[in-house]
Amino acid sequence: MTYSLSFLPEVANDAITGYDWYEDRSTGLGNDFLRLLYANSNEIPRDPLLYPIVFKNFRRRLLRRFPYAIYFRIEERNVVVFGLPRSPQYNAQGDIGTHPTPLIPAAHSSPLLSTAKSLIVNT
Repeated sequence: MTYSLSFLPEVANDAITGYDWYEDRSTGLGNDFLRLLYANSNEIPRDPLLYPIVFKNFRRRLLRRFPYAIYFRIEERNVVVFGLPRSPQYNAQGDIGTHPTPLIPAAHSSPLLSTAKSLIVNT
């Protein structure tokens, strides 16, 4: 059975924060982060039971290459993404807490970010 996919509005903030942080480190890395995020998000509805329950009814899909996880719940025939927190155990520098949570800027120049943000907000 295939499920539908929806995101809570807060997930857009998580995605923008990650995009900004990676884009500040290397041009294009933020876009790579978003591509991977949405590719992984779109895989979840195909078989959401594949991913482990990590707390009550919440499941987790770890992102490859980036230290983030997609947390979701299955609600009837819908996969609802609740958050995209950073996974500190996968910190590339070996230090927990080196990834700051920057303020979310009002405007961005990336067409991919604009598309991704509209997909999250409109689902």
